[in-house]
Amino acid sequence: MNTLTQFIDIQLSLSESTTATPMADINEGQAASGFQDHSEQSDDGKYEVIENENFTGNHFNKLALSGSLFSLTTFTDVLFESCAFYATKMENCSFINVNFSNCTFEFTQLQHCNFNNCTFENCSFQVSGINKSSFAYSTYEGIVDHLIKKGNSNKEFNCTMPEILTWEEVLSGESSNSDAATIGSDKDEEVASLKIGLMGMIEDAFSKIKAA
Repeated sequence: MNTLTQFIDIQLSLSESTTATPMADINEGQAASGFQDHSEQSDDGKYEVIENENFTGNHFNKLALSGSLFSLTTFTDVLFESCAFYATKMENCSFINVNFSNCTFEFTQLQHCNFNNCTFENCSFQVSGINKSSFAYSTYEGIVDHLIKKGNSNKEFNCTMPEILTWEEVLSGESSNSDAATIGSDKDEEVASLKIGLMGMIEDAFSKIKAA
């Protein structure tokens, strides 16, 4: 219980954006030994149980986790790139300045987790859910926002989503491009007609000189 209380006091902050170091300083060399040092062996095969751990500055690229459990674990300045989470559970975890890029979540549950200054970019969720979690100063796409609102007792604070254009805005943009193209073609025709007129005047001048 002391561990859980300490975890909440230190990591959960919805009043300000929290980060430790810039994402550019992520150390890719830590990725290879990241989760492997904490794996446990079962009778059926290998699975991951990550509990009461801290990961800082890791770059996990094309990592596949199946049937894994993350509990009371903190991720700070971590990049998950093209990773797959299958039948995985994350509970009571804290994510600070974490970027999920091109990740896949299938049959995965996130609950009692805190996300501060995190980004979800081009991620897919299939038969997955988010419950009793908090998101602060984070950026995510519509699918994540849908899961947050659909889930149970989730909280959002100062989060943003990419701007979504309406059909009217899309059509108006196409109309503007069409108008610009029309204006451009009109100018081209005008220049061409001027060139033709000038060539005709030059030909008339030469014909008069020859006649004289």
